[in-house]
Amino acid sequence: MCKAKCEGGMGFKDLQSFNKALLAKQGWNLLKNPDSLLARIWKQRYFKDGNFLNAGCPRMASYTWKSLMWAREVLVEGLRWRVGSGRDILIYRDKWLPRESTFRVFSPPVLGLNARVSDLMAGDGI
Repeated sequence: MCKAKCEGGMGFKDLQSFNKALLAKQGWNLLKNPDSLLARIWKQRYFKDGNFLNAGCPRMASYTWKSLMWAREVLVEGLRWRVGSGRDILIYRDKWLPRESTFRVFSPPVLGLNARVSDLMAGDGI
């Protein structure tokens, strides 16, 4: 499978990275389609009070769930917030700024760790 296509292979460069990318895509589907049957099943089993990004991995988790947790780092490294109303973004904890190193606020918390970006906006959303 890792041979070049012209040599009769499938042309994959790194099967482990390819597998991780496909698993991360399934994680993305869990985030984007939380009402799908599969997402509701996983939510009931592994992240009742949160979402896929903050779900844990119990010791007795299924092999499939452990694999999804292994690939979740691909999503975590690449995801960024689109601010919008700012109600869902924590100022000091979430990656929401266009900085290449951390994407986070550098200054010490003045408003509290649970302050949201919407707290920084004027009442009319501007």
